[in-house]
Amino acid sequence: MRGEEIIFIILIFLSFLNPLLTFSATSSLKYYSPSYLLLNNWKNQSIWIVTGIPVPNPQLNGFPLFNTSIRNFYIGKYGIVNLTVSFNVITTLAYLNLNNTINLASTSGNISIIMPPKTPYILILLNANSTTSIDIATNTSISINNSIISVDTTPQIYILTNTSYLIQNKTVKINVNKGEWFLELSIGEKPNFNISGLLELNDIEVEKWLNASKLPNSLPNDLLKEYYLSLLLIKDDQNPYLGTFAASPSPIYLFSWVRDSAFSAMALQLAGHYDSALKFWLWMSHAEQLQPGVWYTRYDFYNGNPDTTFGIPGAAQESIANCIS
Repeated sequence: MRGEEIIFIILIFLSFLNPLLTFSATSSLKYYSPSYLLLNNWKNQSIWIVTGIPVPNPQLNGFPLFNTSIRNFYIGKYGIVNLTVSFNVITTLAYLNLNNTINLASTSGNISIIMPPKTPYILILLNANSTTSIDIATNTSISINNSIISVDTTPQIYILTNTSYLIQNKTVKINVNKGEWFLELSIGEKPNFNISGLLELNDIEVEKWLNASKLPNSLPNDLLKEYYLSLLLIKDDQNPYLGTFAASPSPIYLFSWVRDSAFSAMALQLAGHYDSALKFWLWMSHAEQLQPGVWYTRYDFYNGNPDTTFGIPGAAQESIANCIS
């Protein structure tokens, strides 16, 4: 079997492993939308996006009830910082674009979330058709200097916006009226006022990455978009700092499973994205093992620590140890 055929099979297999990740690049309501998505800057930052698309029987299936929001601000060696961006909207559609932008359509307008590759910036663009609001909450102090909001996390987070806001306790309350607005979150560096330049940089870098992809032989043109979106989805599901892959952005599967991660790494490797795949293989070569040559079933997506309570009961551990010896 040729490599191109293998990668196509892997991508199809991954779509079955992640049933919550069905997405559309169109605005047609006949398509399903994901309830959760990951997005990262391909270097050291990752965010978890709760799209607001409801999950059937969420409490029965162990899903927390979150509104449309950005959570789990992961910053490499610093881990997850305490910051949540909550949107006061009712989401009707969520999807990933070919420029690696996540779009949320809502009854209050459209929201775009962008992380330009290898930069410390997170951009939130709003095209509002009615009045709404956004809350940015933390557990630390917030200050303002020359219209730049500073959140005293480690590292420091700076917020720049062209709309009005007020600070109440440890929350930035942002007012959104009808029109076009932006929010920029800058992690560890002063804000970049050139928003259009950051958007252009994002498009250039993502296009360059996609154009470097190896294409399966005889891939129909009408599947090329889905192939590229699949690669972007896998790329965004990787911890850009450690190399681990999330089995799924859904909260009860936000772990790195050795089997699933290996499929993701192989898909990127066969598509010619060797650096992304190598990051996982290197992490795996140093990951804590149950026994020499035997990995744990799953690892924490954010810190790479093994889940020693899941998947391998004591009897199975003893059996594996006997087989190895």
